[in-house]
Amino acid sequence: MKKIITVTLLALSANAFSAPPPPVFNLMVQTDDVSSALNTAMKNMPAIEKGKKYEVRVEVREHPVPPQNSSERPKEKPALKDAEGNPPPKPDLKETEDKKPHPKLDIE
Repeated sequence: MKKIITVTLLALSANAFSAPPPPVFNLMVQTDDVSSALNTAMKNMPAIEKGKKYEVRVEVREHPVPPQNSSERPKEKPALKDAEGNPPPKPDLKETEDKKPHPKLDIE
């Protein structure tokens, strides 16, 4: 099963009420091996400044592999049939149009 790993490094601001700063580092990788992807992220992360506080967010999501062949796709439902096994009759459009009342317009 494929996994998507997101690693984000944020520099924390001194004021809790200020807007959050943009990420210092952001990485998103699709992989089968989580530990090697995290090691790669750590190697590529920029050097941090001494005395600053940072927040690191790591998220791992598993995604199922989509089916490869068409035989695994859901099949269409068969048409409804009556008690004798025959499909229902299709409505005749000409008959239904003739049965509709035509509005009469009085134009003076």
